[in-house]
Amino acid sequence: MKTAVQVYWLKRDVRWEDNPALVEVCSRGMPVVMLYIFDREQRERAGDWEARHWRFVYQSLQEMQQPLLGSNTGISIFYGYCEEVFAYLLNLYDIKGVVSHEEVGNGLSFARDLRMKVFFKQRAIPWLEIPQNGILRGLSQRRDWAIHWQKTVSQKPLPFPEGKKVFLKAPLGEGQLPSFLLKDLEREDSNFQKGGELKGQATLQLFLENKANNYMRNISKPSLSRESCSRISPYLAYGNLSVRQVYNSVMYLYYDQSSNRRDLSAFLSRLQWQGHFIQKFETRCSIETDNMNPAYDALQKPLREDWVEKWKRGLTGFPLVDACMRCVEQTGYLNFRMRAMVVSFLTHHLWQDWRSGAHHLAKQFLDYDPGIHYSQFQMQASTTGINMPRVYNPVKQSLDQDAEGLFIKEWVPELRKIPTPLLHQPWRLSAMEQILYNCRLGEDYPYPLVDYQQSGKYAVEKLWSFRQSQAVKRENRKILGVLTQRRKADQ
Repeated sequence: MKTAVQVYWLKRDVRWEDNPALVEVCSRGMPVVMLYIFDREQRERAGDWEARHWRFVYQSLQEMQQPLLGSNTGISIFYGYCEEVFAYLLNLYDIKGVVSHEEVGNGLSFARDLRMKVFFKQRAIPWLEIPQNGILRGLSQRRDWAIHWQKTVSQKPLPFPEGKKVFLKAPLGEGQLPSFLLKDLEREDSNFQKGGELKGQATLQLFLENKANNYMRNISKPSLSRESCSRISPYLAYGNLSVRQVYNSVMYLYYDQSSNRRDLSAFLSRLQWQGHFIQKFETRCSIETDNMNPAYDALQKPLREDWVEKWKRGLTGFPLVDACMRCVEQTGYLNFRMRAMVVSFLTHHLWQDWRSGAHHLAKQFLDYDPGIHYSQFQMQASTTGINMPRVYNPVKQSLDQDAEGLFIKEWVPELRKIPTPLLHQPWRLSAMEQILYNCRLGEDYPYPLVDYQQSGKYAVEKLWSFRQSQAVKRENRKILGVLTQRRKADQ
């Protein structure tokens, strides 16, 4: 006779603490198969898939299952198509129920979960999906969402359920991680943050105790932000930390005793913005591939594949842009201002469709969260219609945010010998200076792809003109109140 079990399907919630789905499945009084599936469909079909994301998850799973290591206990980690994995488990166990959190993932994961609903229903297996982090499924209007979010994150985090629990480790069969994948998942790279609940908690604590004082001062600086920002974004993206844990830590452990409440308030504000963008994507996941405001379908942007490729490789001829693109490829991290700038440069100065670069940056960001990524990408690309166009001047950003050129020199070594006054605009080097500083334009470092003043002027005029069109305004009225809260004047 097969053992009756409950299955806890881990997704973006790889943690023990403040885990409502885990509390629920443990309350059912049966052995639990704790399951994580490295979804083969994602690896084969998703344009946003990158090994760095799975490596972070794998590290998190390895840390999470340390207390469970035993002859028959642990987390069951499979590689395969989800339907096939569950079909295999049904041959081993009498599955009485499946519990998971609602996942806000990419389009493939949405489609997969719809298929899995049918799969479970056909086999009379109840599947309970539990909301997390204040995100609501099926939300038709945003009027009271902020109140709901605040109420959710203000509640006390849930402790790990007390009492002895049996977490059965299923034999993997053909679902074991293939050697080529395992080799990549186990690869060490000190340039990247490592996954894990304990590492997430330590990162948050370090920020609140030592780094928060410089949060607002350095938030836009590409180098200093790496040390002054919280750096908890990947731990939130993969669920090593819950938003409620972060909010409670700030408000109830540090805020009242802090001498820098302004910085902590700014941090909490961004925490709510994180939820806002994920909720937007949950409501309309089509913005992964479609313009949020459909009127922008008429905005013509001829594809220049050679320009897009140079943007990806950090060979645009604009030092700060190139430094950012090289840095994020090697470390998986950029601060918010630099992310916005490189998207603006692609979509405004190079005048390329945002979709030509969205998946590339998704693959680079270690903290890639579809709910935030595509909403933000379109906002910075000026295709929402409801946000003001933001055309970043790459030279001004360079002078403002990396005045001494430390970040540029770290990631664009061919420019290291150039003195600071010329570093931000190397195309101004004379022929003699190019020889003197060992940086020949067109050989050691490229000429700029565009005249940034002319391209910026063109983008501003085009975008503002388009934004005033009746088609854009008409679609804006459909967005307001659904993807964002209406202002009183709009209601």
